[in-house]
Amino acid sequence: LILADKIEPLPTSQVGSGPFVIGGSRVRPNVNRTFTRDQTLGIYMQVYNLAVDPQTHRPSAEVQYEIAKEGKSVLTQAEQVAKMQNAAQQITLQKKMPLNSLQPGKYSVQIKVTDNVKNQTITQTDTFEVR
Repeated sequence: LILADKIEPLPTSQVGSGPFVIGGSRVRPNVNRTFTRDQTLGIYMQVYNLAVDPQTHRPSAEVQYEIAKEGKSVLTQAEQVAKMQNAAQQITLQKKMPLNSLQPGKYSVQIKVTDNVKNQTITQTDTFEVR
C-alpha cells in the first residue's frame, strides 16, 4: 500500500523509466503521510492471486476503501473488480480520494479486498494526517 500525493498515467514512451514509475503510472509517495485539505489522497496497491470465476473467466472481488478518524468511519467507497479494465488474477488499485471534507487531524485508511470466489479477505491499513 502506497499513500501518494500524485498518481498520474504516463505516455507509452515513458512507461517503465524514471523515478517513481510503476507500470504505466508515476506514483509519488508522500513519505511523511501529511496532506492538506485541498489535496487528494492517492492510494496505490497491487493485489495478487485473485481466483477466477469459472463461469465468467474473470475475478469476482470487491474493494472497499475506508477513511476513519479515532476509529469512526468518515468516508467510504467501494468498487467491483469485475468492472475494472483488464481485471485478472492480479489487479492494480489506483484511487484518488478528495480530502476537502475532512477536518484537520490524524486518520487511518483501510483497503479491504474480498475475493468472492475463494471467500477470502485481505486488509491493508496505513495512517496519515490532514493539516
